[in-house]
Amino acid sequence: MLNLQKNNRFVFILVLILTMLFAVATTRQKVRAITNCDVPSALLAQTTKETELLGLINTYRQQNNLGALTWSDVLKKAAAWQSNDMSTHNSFSHTDSLGRNPEMRIKDCGYQFTAYGENIEMGDTTAQAVFTAWKNSPTHNAIMLLTTVREAGIASVNNYWTLDVGSSNTPIPTGSVITPSPTAPLSDTPSPTPTPEVNTNPTDTQIDVSIKLPGIGETGNKQPMHLTREVTIGIFDSDNKLVLTGNGFLKYDRKNLFEGVIHLGQLANGVYSIKIKATNTLVSLVFPQFQNLTSENINILPFTVLTAGDVNNDNTIDIKDYNLALPCFQSSTCVVKVDTDLNDDLKSNVIDYNLFLSNFRQYEGD
Repeated sequence: MLNLQKNNRFVFILVLILTMLFAVATTRQKVRAITNCDVPSALLAQTTKETELLGLINTYRQQNNLGALTWSDVLKKAAAWQSNDMSTHNSFSHTDSLGRNPEMRIKDCGYQFTAYGENIEMGDTTAQAVFTAWKNSPTHNAIMLLTTVREAGIASVNNYWTLDVGSSNTPIPTGSVITPSPTAPLSDTPSPTPTPEVNTNPTDTQIDVSIKLPGIGETGNKQPMHLTREVTIGIFDSDNKLVLTGNGFLKYDRKNLFEGVIHLGQLANGVYSIKIKATNTLVSLVFPQFQNLTSENINILPFTVLTAGDVNNDNTIDIKDYNLALPCFQSSTCVVKVDTDLNDDLKSNVIDYNLFLSNFRQYEGD
């Protein structure tokens, strides 16, 4: 009996030691993963499509009296990591699967910068299609025409595209200047210079906001009737106290998201929580909960899914909203029809009713 107790005690101690060793190993793995920038070597080679896209961008920059971007192998690595990560996880966000924003990821990949920017795209198969999509989007267009960047890296992985641009504060890695693509020659009559929303005022903090509205986009109505949405932004400190509010209009990207740059004005650099609200939606917290905001660059936020159905705009979806919305689902005439047309097709029908019921489960906003 005594030997059995000793054996049990020995087994218990052994299991405890193994558990502790596993925990330490797991912690080390997590630490390594946070700074992970391991990219399959096959994805680091510069492809024809990537070269063509940089040529199109450089042609566009030259048309607007800006210098051409030099290819950077380090930025290529950062872009390849992001495109491969989005492809692997079937995601579409500037925040990668490790929770890193572009600033963190680019640094983890070894690029020390004084300025940076990032564009992503999903689904387009040609460089021309990607370039056109970015050119037609004010926020993406602004990145291509940044005056403070000198280098670029582009990666296309299974039609997930990433453009990382920057200016390095370390010696420029070996690379070559990509000449304009022969498929996109310089125009004899340069196009008018656009007015991209570039952060040229150091006292103006700007955030690049993207929102997803259920029922609109790839899994719903792909052609909403209203192509702009006004949003209100709340900036909160670590004690969840409101620091300032801002508002602006987001433009539909004709695919899945509404996006745009919001000017917040003067805000001290630091870590904040950000909450977003549109008309008839609940207030939603941007995740990850804490975002590092600076006035030096346009701060790109992860896209946020809003919850629609707050018909009376009291930041709660409850029986009051249901009673207001139900007559619109039952009749073609009602006073709040526009507030119950959740998929924005000028109809209040069973599709909107089902969307409303699915959102009804979330009673209060953040």
